[in-house]
Amino acid sequence: MSATEDLRDMAYGFDQETAAIIVARYSVHMTLEQETMDVIRWLDRMLIKLTARFAEFKKDDPSSFRMSKEFSLFP
Repeated sequence: MSATEDLRDMAYGFDQETAAIIVARYSVHMTLEQETMDVIRWLDRMLIKLTARFAEFKKDDPSSFRMSKEFSLFP
């Protein structure tokens, strides 16, 4: 199985609602121990990595950005 197929399988089984709850709870927990801006930067980096891996887009063309239905709500 190739890496592309692995990512497709992962995307197919992705539960957006559960992921949102986990990230929200973890973020709240992080704010108790870290500066709020550090938590916001972490969230930004995490979402950028997610979209870079699972979104379809053409470089330097913002109108080409598309997320699959498995990730349409989470970001």
